[in-house]
Amino acid sequence: MTEENVKEIPQEEIKESQPLKEVRKESWGMLVTKSTVRLKIWQILQLFGELNVTQISNLLEESKSTASRHLSGMEEDGLVISREDDACCPGRISPKVFRINIDILKGKNAIEAEQGYPKDFQERIEYIKKEIQTNRASIEMISGIMRLLEPIYNEVEDLIKEGSPESLKKADEIFKEYMWGSEEGENITWFSFSYQGEKMYFLDHKIHEASHKVLSDDFNLETFIEERLKLKAEWEEAKKEQEDASIPKSYGRFGIMMPLKKIFQKNQPTRGKLTSVDQE
Repeated sequence: MTEENVKEIPQEEIKESQPLKEVRKESWGMLVTKSTVRLKIWQILQLFGELNVTQISNLLEESKSTASRHLSGMEEDGLVISREDDACCPGRISPKVFRINIDILKGKNAIEAEQGYPKDFQERIEYIKKEIQTNRASIEMISGIMRLLEPIYNEVEDLIKEGSPESLKKADEIFKEYMWGSEEGENITWFSFSYQGEKMYFLDHKIHEASHKVLSDDFNLETFIEERLKLKAEWEEAKKEQEDASIPKSYGRFGIMMPLKKIFQKNQPTRGKLTSVDQE
């Protein structure tokens, strides 16, 4: 990542001095997307867990000062938390390691579940602005993830064009490693896009809501089983609609599954590789 492609995502500025509770309530979705660097740090920590500044800067391909500056802001906003890695370097200054703050994610989910569409008109306008900004940031992140596949596809195609037994064998190995996966589904890269009818579209939402109830404190198994039976019946109806070509399919559904961490690591140059003992 060069300085040229590290661009700020256009959005309303959030003051770092704003109280954390207020920021969480009013604009949590904007905290991760204040800049492309923040998005990339967030992705890296999701993929690798705890890392120190040196490791993060290597994967970012940015200076340690740039990584530290963004991490400080993210920690102040409550997005990440840090601790000293005492076990890392006995007798030396322990580096700080950072990880995603799970508590703020729980708070985010609770706020989103309770918020709904604001009744007050001015609140709705602010809500709309933030939703658009957050969704644009999500599109940018998805696009970035998709671009991770391009170098791998290019490498495999070049090896096939070369046509030697060695290059064809290498192309086969890379494709199996990052695209095809094992029989158990490990490392498979899978894409799906479908047009959906209205019944299937709304049923997807119901299934999503039902899956979240399993994790809630007030989960009731008996009620859940009853709901599953209803959803099964609705599924049969929705399936019939999907198979009927005369009924318009007005919605689109996109799905992707890929070994993102493994692909991310393959695309990193030598500087971006993590070592077992990466110190600050």
